[in-house]
Amino acid sequence: MMRDERDRRGKVIKILLFVIILLVAIMLYAFLAKPVFDDKVLEARNLGQTEGYIAGINDILSQIQQMGYAEIPLSENESVYLAVVQPQA
Repeated sequence: MMRDERDRRGKVIKILLFVIILLVAIMLYAFLAKPVFDDKVLEARNLGQTEGYIAGINDILSQIQQMGYAEIPLSENESVYLAVVQPQA
């Protein structure tokens, strides 16, 4: 009888230790690993957006240099034209 109770206590202690270790691991992930990972993802996304903006602007400038103007469609019936203007002094 005493041996069964000791074995049961040992199992309960092992289960409780496992649950505590699992909770500590979840807390470490939630407060340390996830924010660092999220920051890296956000940084990479922002870098990609910035490079995309720069590439788009460079394409527009290149078209203006080659053709003298650039057309940027806004909708089906609207466009914006960009052209080089030489101000008269």
